Amino acid sequence: MSKLSHAPALVFFDIDGTLLDEQRQIPESARNAIRQLRRNGHLAFLNTGRSYAAIHPEIQEVGFDGIIAANGTWIQYQGQLLYNKTMDPKVLSSILPVMEESEIDVWMEGPEHVYFESLTSPSENVIEYIELFSVLPGVSRDWHEGPIVTNKLSYRLRPQSRPEPGLSLLRQHYTIVHKEPDPFGEVIPKGHSKATGIVFMLERLGCRQDQTYAFGDSLNDVDMLTFAGVGIAMGGSRGTVLRASNHVTDSPAEDGIAKALRHFGLI
Repeated sequence: MSKLSHAPALVFFDIDGTLLDEQRQIPESARNAIRQLRRNGHLAFLNTGRSYAAIHPEIQEVGFDGIIAANGTWIQYQGQLLYNKTMDPKVLSSILPVMEESEIDVWMEGPEHVYFESLTSPSENVIEYIELFSVLPGVSRDWHEGPIVTNKLSYRLRPQSRPEPGLSLLRQHYTIVHKEPDPFGEVIPKGHSKATGIVFMLERLGCRQDQTYAFGDSLNDVDMLTFAGVGIAMGGSRGTVLRASNHVTDSPAEDGIAKALRHFGLI
């Protein structure tokens, strides 16, 4: 891969709550703004906690130069896979029974599949996630059906969960991002984050940190918002996210992406 001969902005977009509004739709203003961004010679990247398998086609159809998925563990640029860090199946086989005993619901997201404990009789706690991925043919799998190839693990606590045995075991091997006060968390290989994904691309393209802009709204965005030359929080973000950002725009439904790109002269 050749390094860039000019100095474009590199703009990184979270998906949920940033690119997608509360109805999980991409506002037309965001579609048009990202396309104009690229026509102006800048580079647009998805930088998401979702694994590649969980990124719906209509999201990719907006048009992006690259994708950083599963919190920096899977990286693609111009259709070429550059990096893919997966979880050790032996470690997972030791963790999953403990999570079950702790009554913690778990699903795993990889490059090709999202794995659930049961698709036929799932816990009520995970039905909404199964439905989210059900529109992607062949993506959802029962993890008992065969080998698991996953970049990350997600969990959701039940009211009766006994979280510490399971979470303590996870911390021995992985980094946990718990999205308090929600009962939801992400588990990723140590040394990976959305920010490390940006670093990877900067090194590959020969670009500088001050060329980067990042849009986000959630706790797993804090590292990239802090690292980017300009971190942009979406309207309605939590205080931790707002404090990590240089600029606050409006919500997705209020054309927040388009407004911020115009504010910084990128479109």
